[in-house]
Amino acid sequence: MKFCKLLIVWALALCMVFSFLPVSFAEDVSDDDYASQFIDLSGDWNFKVYRKYSNMYQYMPYDMCEVTWEDAEAAAVPTAEVYSAWESVAAPAADYSTGGLLQMYRGETPAENDRTQLMEAELFPNWSEAWFCKTVTVPASFLTEETVTLLLGVIDDLDVVYVNGVPVAASGFIDADGVKADPAAVPADGGFVNHGEFSFEKSYWEVSREYVVPAEFFHEGENDLCIRIYNNNSFGGFYDRTLALVATKNCVNYLKDLPIDLLPDSAAFAATVAAQKAALEAKDADAFAATLSETYNENELNKDEKTQQLKALFDACDTVTVLDENGAFYLYKDRPVYYASRTVTCEKDGEVVAVSDIPEMIEYFDPETGLEQGNMSHCYKVSYISHLEEMNGKELQYSIYLPPSYYEDVSRQYPVVYLLHGINSTGDSFVNVDHLEDRMNAWIAAEDIAEMIVVMPNSGKNSMYEDTPVPEGGSIGDNAGPWASHIYIDMIEEIDGNYRTLPQPEFRGISGISMGGGGVFKVGVTHPEIFTSFASHMGAVPEDITPCMVNIASDDLPKYDFYLDCGLSDQMVNPENTRRAGEYLESIDANVIWELRDGAHNSAFYMAGMPVSMKMHSDHFLANGLA
Repeated sequence: MKFCKLLIVWALALCMVFSFLPVSFAEDVSDDDYASQFIDLSGDWNFKVYRKYSNMYQYMPYDMCEVTWEDAEAAAVPTAEVYSAWESVAAPAADYSTGGLLQMYRGETPAENDRTQLMEAELFPNWSEAWFCKTVTVPASFLTEETVTLLLGVIDDLDVVYVNGVPVAASGFIDADGVKADPAAVPADGGFVNHGEFSFEKSYWEVSREYVVPAEFFHEGENDLCIRIYNNNSFGGFYDRTLALVATKNCVNYLKDLPIDLLPDSAAFAATVAAQKAALEAKDADAFAATLSETYNENELNKDEKTQQLKALFDACDTVTVLDENGAFYLYKDRPVYYASRTVTCEKDGEVVAVSDIPEMIEYFDPETGLEQGNMSHCYKVSYISHLEEMNGKELQYSIYLPPSYYEDVSRQYPVVYLLHGINSTGDSFVNVDHLEDRMNAWIAAEDIAEMIVVMPNSGKNSMYEDTPVPEGGSIGDNAGPWASHIYIDMIEEIDGNYRTLPQPEFRGISGISMGGGGVFKVGVTHPEIFTSFASHMGAVPEDITPCMVNIASDDLPKYDFYLDCGLSDQMVNPENTRRAGEYLESIDANVIWELRDGAHNSAFYMAGMPVSMKMHSDHFLANGLA
């Protein structure tokens, strides 16, 4: 429905916050103020693999995933007496060579492994289930509120959380109706119920786990915390994030770096918020615009664009209602902000729809005028309606990184690198898991690379970056659809039309990881009239890349630059394909950097190579006249 989509951009979560004018409205809160309000869960956990499958969950129906190894006794929910005798592992892993995940092997990687049997050297193998358990000692007076929060970082891939033997939370499972499964529906010995009340939905390897559970599940003294983790592929376990049991909401905000320092004088900002609510409910876009600073910028929207967006919303609604919960004013990132849980509903012809539901809305103000200034974010997520006729008006998303000078040098245009995600993933992972914004800022500050825009499309989790016909009666999805055209036509139009880009091919690069590394050849190299620098990290590189090179004339080879890498222990793609591609490009005197180095198929590997590939793109842009 049209009016359901009008505030999607407004409702998207922020990547990072731009620090603006320093103001001193509140006293700093000491770490000591929160030390008693959370229990650190990082460190030693007891670990046990109890089941191994023959296939990846997302590719085969569960009843076709043969169990190849089983420890039936260990599959049951363990007590401390049982799990304390198991192997002890560090979670998250102290060694970041796997991206903060546990190492898959103890010692040397076996020379031969058909991936179907549990081997002595394997710690947490592909396609398996394991327990992570630890005893959590809850001190007196810790359970002060009705709920507590489990911050469990990012878990690879699916999980069920048990507190004192009771399943209290889960991610990655659906019931027979296709909605999120009740944790209580998990079978007593784990696994799935295919097409039943607890069946596999998808991998949640890039989604943060934050579980709010009734405090009554815990008690003072020793508690058993056990997590049944399903490793769909590659490594499994906890990414390197905060792991904690948290007693209060304010402490959750502290650990997540959200607002906690209340402003003692917020009258001017409260007046702005009140005027905005009144303008929204009166459907008065001009009155709302009067509350915005002339320099307003909220993600991709400036003041005029925000006003036009609201006018479109108001035209689609008979009435608009705004509900804020737990709203208060804070000093955050040296800026005054309003922090609340906001829901905006639209009523049309008797139908009420929530057009915006933001649990953690942060509104930023100009400290001098009290007007809203916007987040001035340099990294955020955008929803848009595809420009491709073949997409049938499908709503798509991408994340974007803008360089440090983007809002300051408003006449400057920038080169662009399109960064393609891997299988069963999205562009979100580069922001949420790999912290690309911090890394790009550091590389630019060190003058290792030039300022550039990086675009991270969500392009179909299993699309292989190909234009695939949609079956009759079917719909565009993660597998079928115009997913190659989405990159080289749709995204180009969207980005060049909405951002200050240098729209010439010599200022447009393309990178990809895993499936996206294959997409670099299928989409990028086959369209040298659009892209002229190419980087494939641990890529699904074709065995023969010569068909991808047909549009590059030999005389034009000096115009293009290539980077390729792959891990020698990669078991998802064939490193030899990267070797063959690198050697072929060398044989035709192409400008290529390629390497096979130690490492496996994970984010730590490709992020180790990305400074080199981004420098390749940067050098390419500079050689073509980037000022």
